[in-house]
Amino acid sequence: MGWVGEPSRLAHLLSVSRTPHIPVALRVKPFSLEEALRAGLTKSSLKGRTWRRLGARLYCWSGLDEDPWQVLRAWQDSLPEEAVFAGATAAWISGLDFKPTDPVEIVVPRNSGIRSRPGLRVRHCRILAAEAITVRGLRTTTMNRALRDLSLRLPAVEVLIAFDMAMHRGLTLNGTGRKLRSIAALAA
Repeated sequence: MGWVGEPSRLAHLLSVSRTPHIPVALRVKPFSLEEALRAGLTKSSLKGRTWRRLGARLYCWSGLDEDPWQVLRAWQDSLPEEAVFAGATAAWISGLDFKPTDPVEIVVPRNSGIRSRPGLRVRHCRILAAEAITVRGLRTTTMNRALRDLSLRLPAVEVLIAFDMAMHRGLTLNGTGRKLRSIAALAA
């Protein structure tokens, strides 16, 4: 026969899970696995509901509002310096309506050892200096290069919509190579 009445206080305390340790520094922005370990967390503690996995070795506190700019800065910090945001990520950074982090898209030189992994799509190709810019501290491809990259993998109708958005917002280059509207204005 089972217990009748109120459970003992000790039995209750043993059945309640512990409050997770959430370091203050990890509540304000996405962080790497290395930062979590330095803050006193273990790899297994990051598997709980308290944390949200953004990609390989990249996490954030589940109570943190999703801010694509913060997520992209965290990715940039975890990637080699030669990595440049590309495709839908670059298009979003430059002002188009795309999902920037599902997955994060980058290009790296052909000889780079970095590979695609959960949350990150990697292309190995040559990026000319004129095809890379910095917007709000993020290294990204120009709008024209982003549109070219999108045309490699999206259906034609979606590419047409992307071109139309860019043209409508004045984010593409005209025939003389001058910008119709400065992407730097987006950094404000």
